[in-house]
Amino acid sequence: MVNLSKFAETLGELMFDRGIKTSKALAEALGLPEPTISRYRKALHMPTVSNLLLIADFFECSTDFLLGREEQFSKLSFRKCPVFSEQIVTLVAYSGLSGYAFYRRAKISESTFFEWKNGSSVPTLESIVKIADEFDYRVDFVLGRE
Repeated sequence: MVNLSKFAETLGELMFDRGIKTSKALAEALGLPEPTISRYRKALHMPTVSNLLLIADFFECSTDFLLGREEQFSKLSFRKCPVFSEQIVTLVAYSGLSGYAFYRRAKISESTFFEWKNGSSVPTLESIVKIADEFDYRVDFVLGRE
């Protein structure tokens, strides 16, 4: 589960460290609407996967650090994430399980798994974190950033 309070706190600390004083300033730097950043900073809304990646890339940190899953900040750069339809195949292979066993263990419905696999939908951040938790992976690994 995503800890919205921890995400908001970490985002605020990163903004402070970078000298970014307002949600509007960060929103402009990221090309996002200001209300979106305000909702993140107030812990009212969970970021989308794409917005989480945008923020992590901007601050050069891991998504795991942003989400409060890691305590240590390290300035990092990651590779561009593959489309999730490719990444889910990689994750299944890495797990050593069949696709069936993978989605059952991750508690993902069969239809959702196959929608991700054929590219007709993408997972929510909550689903990504759920996979990371179940398999003891980093969120960045699940996304294909590392």
